[in-house]
Amino acid sequence: MRYALILFTFLVLITSCNKVVTPNLDFNVTTNANTYRVGDTVTFNLSGNPNYIVFYSGEPGKQYQYSKRGYLTGGKPTISFTTTVTDTILPDTLLNVLLSLNFTGTNNKVGIANASWTDITNRFTLSNGVANTPSGLVDISDLVSADTIPVTLAFRYRIPSKRKTNWSIQNLFINTILSAGDTTPIYNLASGFTAVDSLNTAIKWNVSTASLSTSGSSATSAASDDWVVSKPFFPYRTTMDQGISIKSIADVAISNYQYVFNTTGKYTVTFVAQNSNIYDTKVAMKTIELTITP
Repeated sequence: MRYALILFTFLVLITSCNKVVTPNLDFNVTTNANTYRVGDTVTFNLSGNPNYIVFYSGEPGKQYQYSKRGYLTGGKPTISFTTTVTDTILPDTLLNVLLSLNFTGTNNKVGIANASWTDITNRFTLSNGVANTPSGLVDISDLVSADTIPVTLAFRYRIPSKRKTNWSIQNLFINTILSAGDTTPIYNLASGFTAVDSLNTAIKWNVSTASLSTSGSSATSAASDDWVVSKPFFPYRTTMDQGISIKSIADVAISNYQYVFNTTGKYTVTFVAQNSNIYDTKVAMKTIELTITP
């Protein structure tokens, strides 16, 4: 027993003495300018020896300062989008925007009928034939004040028989604006919508990550009633902002990283570099302030 204890102590001491300490982290980032235009390719020049690098562009949903935040308090939830109506434009827009606080996520005619819906169409500006008409930034905090209640957004498209009218919805963003003015993304087209036919399956919503659009109506078609519905979401809750991993330990060293900003604004770009093993971790963070102009 005594021999086993001595051997165990010896092995622990040997292991401790042979811990592999990570090398000192030498890391730096530079750009050729601090101001770029929308659509320009920004080249970030990287130097040093990190095993891992994560890039945060500073855009909404990609800000390092929110990378460890998982819950919003306060703030103002908003909805915005653009619409285009084509073909025969009726006095009745045929498009309704609705919210539900008790939709169960059952995406069929019965599930929609069993939910209560609040029509908020009159809060938005809809297209009267002008392409990509902005809806305006609409505050819905008066309707969704509780942070424990999921919210569902829906668009309802109704058309009488023998009438051709089509709608397209793009640039849909549900955001929460915090008291400090920061905008946090909650939901968008890429988050997912489901089309539900209530009447006449020949006319339908087409769903993609870029748009919601109707098709199938014609001068000979029957009347139709069609919905497109979001997943239930919490406007006061958000996932942590995410960075892009641009290097792992399995990758060769990189000397630059390129990125394109598509929206004007001022961005705090952050690179987080790391060397680590099971015994030790070293982290270095570099930030660059960029201005993106039209």
